[in-house]
Amino acid sequence: MKLYELKRGDYFKVDWSTNEEIQVPVDALEPVLLDETYRHLNLDGAYSRNSAPDGEIFYLAAWTPVVKLNQE
Repeated sequence: MKLYELKRGDYFKVDWSTNEEIQVPVDALEPVLLDETYRHLNLDGAYSRNSAPDGEIFYLAAWTPVVKLNQE
């Protein structure tokens, strides 16, 4: 599944098993934790705004492979 397929508020993890390079905007933070759960906030063109559990905001390419998690 690709990040752009998620709805606002969905929770996901980056699918690192695809071995695709994770792309972020220039000078943006790149997620480094393999098992971190993120929340999809919104999609703005080629990038998606997402939050980590600690409130940190990450921008990922819209085509990033992800695994959607069940919302609790």
